[in-house]
Amino acid sequence: SARVRLARNLAGRAFPRKLAKARQQELVEELLAAIPAASGRADAHAWEMARLCETERQLLVERQLVSRELAAAKRPGGLWLADDESLAVMVNEEDHLRLQAFRPGDDLAGCLAAAVALDQALDRLAAMSERAAQVVERRFFAGLSLEETAESLAQLEDYYGPSYAERLYRTS
Repeated sequence: SARVRLARNLAGRAFPRKLAKARQQELVEELLAAIPAASGRADAHAWEMARLCETERQLLVERQLVSRELAAAKRPGGLWLADDESLAVMVNEEDHLRLQAFRPGDDLAGCLAAAVALDQALDRLAAMSERAAQVVERRFFAGLSLEETAESLAQLEDYYGPSYAERLYRTS
């Protein structure tokens, strides 16, 4: 099988090892929540490494889906994994994100294309306005309806109503 890994760090953020454990945990939660929207994949799962038992972490290492360092769970870390195991993102390993693409055979070009596409999607998500990101978080991650999202944002000064929330959600 073929695998491509891309490492990336977030602009304006300290390296994971330089952050306090509480901030590392916040970063893991934030990134694991953002990756599904960026990837466009609903057929995936995310886990915080510390919540997995030793056997589960060892299985991920044996399947080469996570590094031994991340599986050791000595500091907050996470894994986002597509159900078909074609894409994975390790969070807070050595870098903020380590993107991985897997393909059968020797399809390195396919792996690279998939990894670059996910990387570009993460860039687009990071470039979204803060308000659009709040709409996506409420709709996609919290599972709120458009009306519930509108109500939760109504208290904000620069909020313009349900049609504004819908427009932001559709363009993000």
